Amino acid sequence: AVAAWEVRIRGRAATRWREYLFLLACGATGAVLGVLSDLLTSHLSPEYFVVGKGLAPGSGFLRQVVRFGLEAGFGVGAIGGCAMLFANSPRSGRGGLPYPRLGREGLGTVRSAVVGAAIGWLACRLTSLPALRLELLSYLDPAGAARFVTVWGMHIGLYLGFAVGTIRAWRRIR
Repeated sequence: AVAAWEVRIRGRAATRWREYLFLLACGATGAVLGVLSDLLTSHLSPEYFVVGKGLAPGSGFLRQVVRFGLEAGFGVGAIGGCAMLFANSPRSGRGGLPYPRLGREGLGTVRSAVVGAAIGWLACRLTSLPALRLELLSYLDPAGAARFVTVWGMHIGLYLGFAVGTIRAWRRIR
């Protein structure tokens, strides 16, 4: 609505619609990554989503997982897009990169998130976080606790990788 209003007022001089489209693309990319990640990890450890996220087991579980991934992923993707747009602001005396270049920086952030998830998975597989696993034993059997910790590591790694990728994109844009 804001973009349409600007086009109506400014005509061909309108530019904000590109920013909104970029943010929408970043959010959509985050949503897709969120859904894929949550579908994979819910298969590896349904316990993570039932005990850790409060989703109901049984019928409709996958629908809940998809919705959860869409919501979380879209928000995170949009935040990354906002950070890149802020870094690219021509008012700062820097930036002003074209949107295809910003998109490539955004894909670098996605790569960092995926690498972070792999590192988180490996770190939790190697260490198994004994204190967290012991805490989970009051809710889960030993195998379920091990799966929970592994998926938890993947999610932490995903978010940390996203943060590192966003900082890297920020620095490259600036």
